[in-house]
Amino acid sequence: RFIRNWRKTEGGPDYPSYEKLRQSFVDDWELFAQFVVEEIKSPVMPNQCEVTYVNILEDMQSGQLPRVLAWVSGECSDDYLGDPEDAELTLRYILKDENDHAWGRLHIAATPAFKATNNKPVVRLNLTARGAPFKKDASSALEWLDKGHEAVVRGFTSLTTKPSLIFSPQGG
Repeated sequence: RFIRNWRKTEGGPDYPSYEKLRQSFVDDWELFAQFVVEEIKSPVMPNQCEVTYVNILEDMQSGQLPRVLAWVSGECSDDYLGDPEDAELTLRYILKDENDHAWGRLHIAATPAFKATNNKPVVRLNLTARGAPFKKDASSALEWLDKGHEAVVRGFTSLTTKPSLIFSPQGG
């Protein structure tokens, strides 16, 4: 398994974009692949690729998922139950190309969590694109990762509501 991981931290540098990190991933991959060839005498042949984004939705409790996820209406026939104390949601979508051929899956999970810095309840929204590269070589794996990145970003945009609907006018 070859992984590139990053995250934004409070007080840390700006969150790096996929585009900014892609070249350092390529450089590190090339070093790793060269090491494997020298030590094992066999090329690395990627058999699965994955892109995951973890989004922390602050000032939000999991019972408020309908305010964040556009397709979850949260509409009940009356007010008897109100908002649930807790909620968890898992979705899977097949990713298809323009010819309707499947090339991967988009896994989405919304789970309750607590922010590490202040222990406030938050919703953790994970989006993971996963699938096999088009060929078992580095350039196909990178091509897949680019498509996987696009699927995660477009999936997030498609699934979530407009920002003005997510948070109250007072900012939480």
